[in-house]
Amino acid sequence: TNQPQSPITNNCSSSESAMFSRTRIQFILFSLFIYGLVQSKSGAQAMRQEKKKRHLLGGYSHTDTDSLEVIQASKFVVESIREDTTLGQNFSFELPASSEGELQVKVLDAAKQVVAGVNLKMVIAMYAGEQCIGGLSAVVFRDLQGSYHVKTYGNELSCSVIEEKYGNGEEEDE
Repeated sequence: TNQPQSPITNNCSSSESAMFSRTRIQFILFSLFIYGLVQSKSGAQAMRQEKKKRHLLGGYSHTDTDSLEVIQASKFVVESIREDTTLGQNFSFELPASSEGELQVKVLDAAKQVVAGVNLKMVIAMYAGEQCIGGLSAVVFRDLQGSYHVKTYGNELSCSVIEEKYGNGEEEDE
């Protein structure tokens, strides 16, 4: 009976010692449970934030308005309006004839969706020289052979809306 006793259980009976051990085990299990809850909650938050960052597979994602693909698609939209005189009647702006001078097309916003080809959703503004003549949104499909097709012509934008929402179309220096 000369065995060393733990300082905690020095003055405890064996039933008190067993109860203390059970309480300690319960405390440890409870602590692990709470730790697991906290970790799973922070892990779930991290997953939600990561999901917000990623784009939906097959969904639209923002793309560079100065990319060759977007610029070609925007010019295709304008040429389609020029060629289809009945379509041109749906808009309040008048496109100058190709021979009348340079028409500037500025892509203000663009998004891309990869399908069996590419859908390009864009907002464009058109300028005759320095003068804004109007704008519109459109969705253009580029097939796998590289041909463009206008899927939809969206809302027309007045020059005041273009100026208010997108500025004057010039790149700002910082």
